Amino acid sequence: MPDVTAVEPAPAPARRTGDCLVVEGLKAGYNKRAVVFDASLRVGEGEIVTVVGHNGSGKSTALRSICGLLRPLGGKVSYRGRDVSHVGCAQKVGLGISFIPSERFTFGQLSVQDNLRLGGLHVKSAAEREESLASVFEMFPVLRSRSRQMAGTMSGGEQRMLSLGIALMSRPKLLLLDEPSLGLAPAVVQRIMDLVKELAERDGLSVLLVEQNVAQGLRIADRVYVMRGGHIIVEETAEKMRQRGQLWDLF
Repeated sequence: MPDVTAVEPAPAPARRTGDCLVVEGLKAGYNKRAVVFDASLRVGEGEIVTVVGHNGSGKSTALRSICGLLRPLGGKVSYRGRDVSHVGCAQKVGLGISFIPSERFTFGQLSVQDNLRLGGLHVKSAAEREESLASVFEMFPVLRSRSRQMAGTMSGGEQRMLSLGIALMSRPKLLLLDEPSLGLAPAVVQRIMDLVKELAERDGLSVLLVEQNVAQGLRIADRVYVMRGGHIIVEETAEKMRQRGQLWDLF
């Protein structure tokens, strides 16, 4: 486990009130076999919450259940006061929830621009779709310059930026991110994390981030949950967890 003080923390934004996401007693798994047990967490409006833990701790399974790719085996998921426990992933996109998986997060045989336009299909207004596309191109100039390039021929970092652009095309209020640093160079990871933080501070985007890069996850987070063996064992502010220095006792 890396030294969590290795990356200088960014200044904390002003806190916003209200809950965007509330998860209560979540039980989740595969083929009716649970790997997540009684997990409860919340994400406030405009807040970045990071979930950390070793491989196999249940982080990604919990995220997939929250986004609707897996049907929860128990518990409740509420989004802005609405019970969405059994709402499918596609419907949740329409409600304002976007999910970026850790792998296969772009359509490799389609161009960059076609990938982005697919991300905006749930937006009814053509003007808003074009506005979102312009915003994504402004945020990621490399995507504009390679708009006709096949996504599968881009580098891992460029594809990860594209995946974030796809998610933003649907104008989400809640972004669910699974291991965005996976397989990327440190400089690219830092750039992506900085963009996520900027979106939260500037646009009020709520973010639930599952991450093994503890230093980067803590750098941008407001609060942190630690998972072990399918259970959430600790909830703390990111500032307090950074003060721990080492986290060996939690893993």
